[in-house]
Amino acid sequence: MAKKDTDPEKIYAAYRVDYDKTENAKQIAELFPEGELNAILGTFTLTLLQNAGTDPQKWQVTDIKSAMEGVFIAFKSNLSNISETDLQGYYRDLYVPLNDFVVFIVNKIATGLNHSDMATAFIDIESTYGVGEGSYVDDGGNVDLVGFSAPEYDTEYTMDVKYKKRGIGNHTEWQEYRAKDINHYVSDWLTEFFTSPEWQALPDSITQEDAILYVTEMTFDAYDEFHSSPKNWGVPVIKMVLTDHFVHQVIIQPDQYSTIVPTLTAFFTFAKRAGYIRAVQADKTIKTIKGVEADMIEAGQDRDKYSETKKMWLDMAAAGISRENREAAETFIATWIENQQAARAGSQFMDYERNLVYQPEDDYVNMPHPDPVGKHHWTKAVATRNHDDLARYAWTMWSLPANQDLHAELNEADFVDFIVFFGDVMYAQFLETILHWDAQSAHVVFSGYDAAEQPESFELLRETLKRLVDHLMTEGKLTRPVGEEIRAVFDAAPLTPKSQAKSNVVSMDEARKRLKNKKD
Repeated sequence: MAKKDTDPEKIYAAYRVDYDKTENAKQIAELFPEGELNAILGTFTLTLLQNAGTDPQKWQVTDIKSAMEGVFIAFKSNLSNISETDLQGYYRDLYVPLNDFVVFIVNKIATGLNHSDMATAFIDIESTYGVGEGSYVDDGGNVDLVGFSAPEYDTEYTMDVKYKKRGIGNHTEWQEYRAKDINHYVSDWLTEFFTSPEWQALPDSITQEDAILYVTEMTFDAYDEFHSSPKNWGVPVIKMVLTDHFVHQVIIQPDQYSTIVPTLTAFFTFAKRAGYIRAVQADKTIKTIKGVEADMIEAGQDRDKYSETKKMWLDMAAAGISRENREAAETFIATWIENQQAARAGSQFMDYERNLVYQPEDDYVNMPHPDPVGKHHWTKAVATRNHDDLARYAWTMWSLPANQDLHAELNEADFVDFIVFFGDVMYAQFLETILHWDAQSAHVVFSGYDAAEQPESFELLRETLKRLVDHLMTEGKLTRPVGEEIRAVFDAAPLTPKSQAKSNVVSMDEARKRLKNKKD
């Protein structure tokens, strides 16, 4: 047995060799000089090895997080006479390769870490150092809705069929000074609006917070996307902002859509009376707003038209979690994104972030398999299709509400491994894909696990496989009679002694080694 290398420099070099083969690493290498990359990734790895030791299976999430923090601390100590703004820029830059390398380490090296806890650690780092695609911003203790987002994907969520963007005027360049000017005078208008008769005439159920949200979202998106100010909005701009941006992005409850048009109508009536907007422009704006009200309200009831980020925050509210409860909010968001990605991965036809979903190893190609029996023989193509199907079922199951209780007992990697490894052995040993599983074969394979070696892990395996069978029956992949027979195998006790079993599954420990491609 080869002795594991304990030289931190050599271990880091080995990690880099494997990491540099990934597509993400190749893209990052085009953006960062090797010297800079080596400083960032080397500082992280050597700090981790020095503090947590050289055995990745003994690392904790806190070790990973501390090593990441060490990179920021090291870079700050080497930069003197630098402004906070410039320092923040350095932090954002170095986090790009650091984040990707840490994800690689978690998925391929330290595979025993809990992914939900790791996602929370990423959120903490991004919050502390103001990095990443989104970060938390303190707002009186609240979690800023604008500050954190879920991965987004192209969807047909807009009213584009009815209101085409083609021809909408954004022929001028976006200018920061103009955006600030709009922000300034609209804020002044709102202050005056709240003392006006137009505001007083609105129902008490519409709050100042609601009005500020509706007006600022309307004005800011019209300028950000179409470079148009409320003093010269065209009809298409108004229609697109209300039926597109308000539906897809603005985080409000479905019943709030009925309050948008009355609020905006009152505001622009006030702006017209006060002389802030020309009468003809104000009348056109109000008429257009009222004209799209029905379409906007209808679209606003359709969850499929919401962005992923909007769905996430609305789900958090539905779960009774307040923005004021930062710890609970962070935990919810990490779990929500993990489930979102697992569900998308399990769909087969949807894009997802591979670095956020556990990918089972391809050890199935090297599993022992029987000699051909008649026309039946092992093929790599069928083994691969079977393996991929198992992974998709596992990802889907991990995301289902009915299985959320298991998240507190095991991580996504173990859950997926339990399912995929069992199914891989079923095909390798008996040439049975999921549709052809039978109870006798399942009994042989299941009997090969050593229940006494790791009792708690074994019970989680048993529970996972029982839920797999239930899911396959629900999906029509197993007939109910066959499924019930296989489920009875997992419920049965005592099991056939391991010494009498014919399965290639030697023990839970050996199963983990095969699944995680553990090297001695």
